[in-house]
Amino acid sequence: MRYMRLIFSFFILSFTLCCNETKPVSQKALADTYSITKTQTIKKNIDSSQVLHLKFAEIEVIFDSLKLWDYEKDDVGQLQNINGDSITVFIDLGDDLQQQTFSLKYSKIINDIKIEQSYMTSMSIQGEGPHLDLIDWKHYQSDWKTINKISNDNNYKCLSYSESEQTLFPEVTLEDVKNEIIETENHKEWLSYLDNKYPFGTVMISHYFIKISGIDKKTGKKILKTIIFEMAMGC
Repeated sequence: MRYMRLIFSFFILSFTLCCNETKPVSQKALADTYSITKTQTIKKNIDSSQVLHLKFAEIEVIFDSLKLWDYEKDDVGQLQNINGDSITVFIDLGDDLQQQTFSLKYSKIINDIKIEQSYMTSMSIQGEGPHLDLIDWKHYQSDWKTINKISNDNNYKCLSYSESEQTLFPEVTLEDVKNEIIETENHKEWLSYLDNKYPFGTVMISHYFIKISGIDKKTGKKILKTIIFEMAMGC
């Protein structure tokens, strides 16, 4: 049985996610999406007086105000010493990657720096507080788009997406959704929360991806770093 996350939201924070009707799109391959399960994962937050500072071997990424899930000062060091080329972080409730600003630090031996952003949607079955997130099922994966500088000091702003973009999802039937709920959760209570029109559940962005690439001009080696941002789903 595949892993399914069941989240009970005991406190409703005042943030909004798009929950309106969507139009189906064809299923897109996720060949360009990095494996979420194989990355270093950070679930801890940092002090509100600090910025989110991710330090890879060759590149540092510093976000101005993005907060992560679950406050723990002791784990901040893991963000400063990332093993490998990718990391998954969990964005705090009520926060979002869109329009976030960040800066980049890297060695002068790195040329041709390019930063790209993508997102992935998932379906969530919304109850009255609790919600069942089908994060191991079907997804819509957006194309990669370039993030451009907003100043000459290596400052950047994350891309934003329209309401219609945030609710794109592969074409599915009501039976498809019912079967997935029963197969993975084995709890028919969730069927009562389904809508009678497509997409039958709530579709929203569950993950953002930022990839940073460059070339080491001394060795000619390509450098590629990936940050995966997992969202707290809810409506």
